[in-house]
Amino acid sequence: MASGDQEVTLYTSVGSYWSQMVRLALAEKDVAHKTVEVDIMNYKHYDPEYVAINPACEVPALSHKGKNICGSQEIIDYVDQLKGLKKHDEAEKLRQKLVKLPIPEITIGVARHARNIEEVQGAKEIENILSALFERQATLKERLAKYPKLSSAYHGKLKQVMDFEGRVKTVKEVRKYLGDISSFLDKVIEPMLAKGTGGDWLFGSDFTNADIVLAALLARISFLGLAEYYWGGETDKRPNVKAYFNRLCDRSSFKQVLPELQQNINEHHIPMPAFVSLQECVITVPKP
Repeated sequence: MASGDQEVTLYTSVGSYWSQMVRLALAEKDVAHKTVEVDIMNYKHYDPEYVAINPACEVPALSHKGKNICGSQEIIDYVDQLKGLKKHDEAEKLRQKLVKLPIPEITIGVARHARNIEEVQGAKEIENILSALFERQATLKERLAKYPKLSSAYHGKLKQVMDFEGRVKTVKEVRKYLGDISSFLDKVIEPMLAKGTGGDWLFGSDFTNADIVLAALLARISFLGLAEYYWGGETDKRPNVKAYFNRLCDRSSFKQVLPELQQNINEHHIPMPAFVSLQECVITVPKP
């Protein structure tokens, strides 16, 4: 955005998968913005002040010139439109496939069953970090009782949470989702990278919206202690995915959004950053 950058406010959470995509996009597209950190581990995204911004009770959300744009992909599209960026057709097709992969299910499933999934490294720590996520239903019911005028938003979110958690009740269900990621990497990403793209990224030298989503996906896999399972180990499976991930870790936007990963690259494991209370700061984004 050539002008009015400081009118852009991003409501985000440092550990949110969908927020990480948007933060990467804003860094890549050189958008200066004000950030409001929403403490989702303490359910601040269910507070009335935030529900007024995003009735879906989710992060991220972006405010610009009196308009609220909610949802990661909607925000990325909005920024592209404002900056007049041309879409890469094939990248956009791949992006739509990537966002449908069951990373949110794997996140909650691993949090719930980590000690029973031997592929997960650091299972105990991951369970401890993410255990707060299992208070979502109780918290929403409390909000319903306390703020009846917002019952429509809270009922909608409660139904979504119940349906979602119902999909990851067993280790078997989580393993199916893990297999879905393996299949996609094997059938789409690894062959694509092995063939050569004419550059470091999925479609050459340009870091496209598909790369942004894949970057967040691979970072989440690493955070969940699954990097060895997907691209590491003695067999060195999926070497091109591994090489792509290593290139990501050297990219300035990735290091800016996920600095903890850079500190622990040799361990292939991202510690959960400390969740902070609502606070504001102005971010001027360097070019990648």
